[in-house]
Amino acid sequence: MEHEGFELSLVGDLDALEAVATDAVDLMAAAFVWELTPARFVEIYTTDPRLEKGPHAVTATDRTGRLAGFLGLARRPYCHNGEAVRTGHIWVFAVRQDSSRRGLGRALFKLAMDTYRSEGLDGVTLCTQTGLVAVELYRQQGFKVHHRYGLWRAPPLSGDVMPTGLRPLDADEVHTLAEVYNRNLEGCEGWSVHEGDVIELRRVAGSITPDWYLTPDPPGALEGYVCVAPAPMRGITYALEVVGPDEEWYVDALESLRARPGAEHVALKHYNPLARDALAEAGYTWHDYQSRECMMYEGEPLTPDPELVSGGPGLHTETRHDIF
Repeated sequence: MEHEGFELSLVGDLDALEAVATDAVDLMAAAFVWELTPARFVEIYTTDPRLEKGPHAVTATDRTGRLAGFLGLARRPYCHNGEAVRTGHIWVFAVRQDSSRRGLGRALFKLAMDTYRSEGLDGVTLCTQTGLVAVELYRQQGFKVHHRYGLWRAPPLSGDVMPTGLRPLDADEVHTLAEVYNRNLEGCEGWSVHEGDVIELRRVAGSITPDWYLTPDPPGALEGYVCVAPAPMRGITYALEVVGPDEEWYVDALESLRARPGAEHVALKHYNPLARDALAEAGYTWHDYQSRECMMYEGEPLTPDPELVSGGPGLHTETRHDIF
């Protein structure tokens, strides 16, 4: 398929993906300051079950054969109104700067959406930041805001009664994160199935390492975990995820977060309906700080609760870090 002198193609196998990997990581570095090697870029596709099924991407090349645009395709089950919805996900999208403003992004999106529709998927999602130029393109393609990523916030814990505390996960436990997540959150609104080895995927992506994962549970009895930055940043302890079995567990884990030394505040960016009451009980308050980060969707089955769209705490389990 051709558009304004660019050749649009579907990348159907890993050999074709490897052929464009060098140019693709250059595009991503320019767009997101995400430094990947070509080998690690291809490894992401072989590590993440959501990316295994082809076609893997939509590409645009110019007349010299140089990559001008790349749109990564993923598939994942997603829970809405108690039922699993089969959705596609656009996990990365970039157009070379000297090829922009020629309708190339719109052409890439059309081919991607046509591909998803031909597979009979119920909807398509993507994560973005409001204010970006691309957001208007997403809206033109029928995408709407599903939810924003705000945060729960609390000051450090003070007083004589201290919680259990948090210990690092052991070498075996860190490789069971998907199992723990799915066991606790299965069926919750916004739950997207975790597959494969979460730690291995995040290692390949160059983001979170095992020392981010802690638990209040004793050794040999892992029921849940907290994903939290190993050290405070600018006086804030940042937690990205909290997953556990019941309210008592959540209160203990959330208070233990507040008891960690060295921070002026604790910030938790996670929508988890199981933890909502426990967050308030543990002294956290919801802050819609007009977060620029949001998930957008296209497809009627994904119509969200209005509170999610407005930026409220809502009833949603996905974290921003759950999918690129």
